[in-house]
Amino acid sequence: MAILPWLLAAALALLAVGHTGYGTINDIIFGFAGALAGTYAGEYVGIWLFDVLGMPCPFGGPLGPIITCFTGFVAAVALLASLRIFHASRARSSSARAE
Repeated sequence: MAILPWLLAAALALLAVGHTGYGTINDIIFGFAGALAGTYAGEYVGIWLFDVLGMPCPFGGPLGPIITCFTGFVAAVALLASLRIFHASRARSSSARAE
């Protein structure tokens, strides 16, 4: 599988969510990891679901890269958003302790 859909998904997720507060390089790494994990999880769940429903699986063929990019984007957004929330709550609690 090509690396381009994962990079595209990570870049789009970073644009959608914004920076998490861990630095640009870490944001790119987290986005890429989320896209990679989400793509594999999405494909396994999708293949299983289409098999249960008795439908042909669209992960191959001309729509494969589009579906890969979309599932990677959704997973990367979820990971980056959760990291952003975690970082904000951590910063808030450490500033409350300092007072």
